[in-house]
Amino acid sequence: MYIALLPLIIFIVAIVFLNTYVAKQNKQKRQVLVDAFGDKFVFYKKYIKAEVFTSGRKNTSLIFNACHIYTTDDALFIFGYKDLGVFTIDIAPIIITNNSNHYYSASVVKPKKFNPHSFNQDVYIEFGESGWQTTNVEIRLKGLTNDEKQYLSFLQ
Repeated sequence: MYIALLPLIIFIVAIVFLNTYVAKQNKQKRQVLVDAFGDKFVFYKKYIKAEVFTSGRKNTSLIFNACHIYTTDDALFIFGYKDLGVFTIDIAPIIITNNSNHYYSASVVKPKKFNPHSFNQDVYIEFGESGWQTTNVEIRLKGLTNDEKQYLSFLQ
């Protein structure tokens, strides 16, 4: 009877190992970016609640429910993670900027829409396109004050 469960147990252990490995790689990418641009950051805030909606190709590597944000003079760095109570799974870093020539080592995207005073005073950011092979992403950052939103004004 227990022998029949063995493939299922091996499959679950493999999935957990793979997720742990990918999250560790994403955490290392985050640290490389923070070290590389550390002196250029003008603002940062950690532990922000977020809502992310995707359409088109479902790219689960862009879905998170909390994040840390860092800003330079012309870019917003989003280090998203999935908060699962005791566990967190780090997501690949996203850099949102209109000037993509200076940034590397992560997903560098240009914002399509930006609204710092969206519904419920959330910060609304949209990028990408919805299609068969592309993903449109809508991010809502929650709980930022008006003073903190001023640091994101370069996205308009």
